[in-house]
Amino acid sequence: MPPAELEEYYDQLERGANNARGDDIKRLKEVIVDWVAELYPDAPRLTRVKRAGRGIQNDFTGRLICPITYDWDVEEIRTNLRDFNGHDNFNINNNFFCRCFYDGYSGNPDDFEKGFLKSNLLVKTYKYIFTSPSSAQNDDNGQENTDPHISRVDDISKPSARKCVASILGMKDEVTPRSIAYTCVMLHFSLNSASTWTIAHKGFSYKDLWNFIVDFFEDVPGPAAARRAKRLLDWWNRNVFPHTRSMATAATADFSRQALRDQRNARE
Repeated sequence: MPPAELEEYYDQLERGANNARGDDIKRLKEVIVDWVAELYPDAPRLTRVKRAGRGIQNDFTGRLICPITYDWDVEEIRTNLRDFNGHDNFNINNNFFCRCFYDGYSGNPDDFEKGFLKSNLLVKTYKYIFTSPSSAQNDDNGQENTDPHISRVDDISKPSARKCVASILGMKDEVTPRSIAYTCVMLHFSLNSASTWTIAHKGFSYKDLWNFIVDFFEDVPGPAAARRAKRLLDWWNRNVFPHTRSMATAATADFSRQALRDQRNARE
């Protein structure tokens, strides 16, 4: 492909990715209102029209984006987090262990991995983006107990609305670290107060968040951490694509067919 055509192709690809991200942001801005209301029925209802009133200043969205290393229930801590003036003790801009990513929206600072990336809200957001809004809505609890520009690559042409995004992207019914990272960015941004998409909001870098989640799965220190990351991906696949045959199921089915075939052939 000539350089000029290649450059045009990349431009189209990036425009498609940016448009897809914009669509996700717009839709999640609205649906997150219902999800937060389900979590906190007594909370003042967020507005669907804009994100103002969300973020760390809001008692409920603030709790969700607050890292597990801080006790949100302590008023003095909430005040210090909100009035952060550069003191490292209350700098949450480089702390990505947010409650909204954890099973039960709480975690153990002495064991960051326990429950991390297993929140119902995160699974619902993933399904809303990559499978369908109805699959997120029908998810009762969602649990059993690329690119630095932060964009999901979308097909440049207008696909049928009946086809889920995961199929369009050729994900083959498999959750990937990058799709989880993208979902984390979209969820956190939806809970924040930024008026429009920005790569960083009040010092919090969504590029760094995306890279951190990808590295959580791919930049592991050894085989034990690699096994834990693999188990987490397996957990995601069971929750997002429960009807897809696992490798173990496929192997069992193949064994049954072969065993039956061998017996039948022996009796011919």
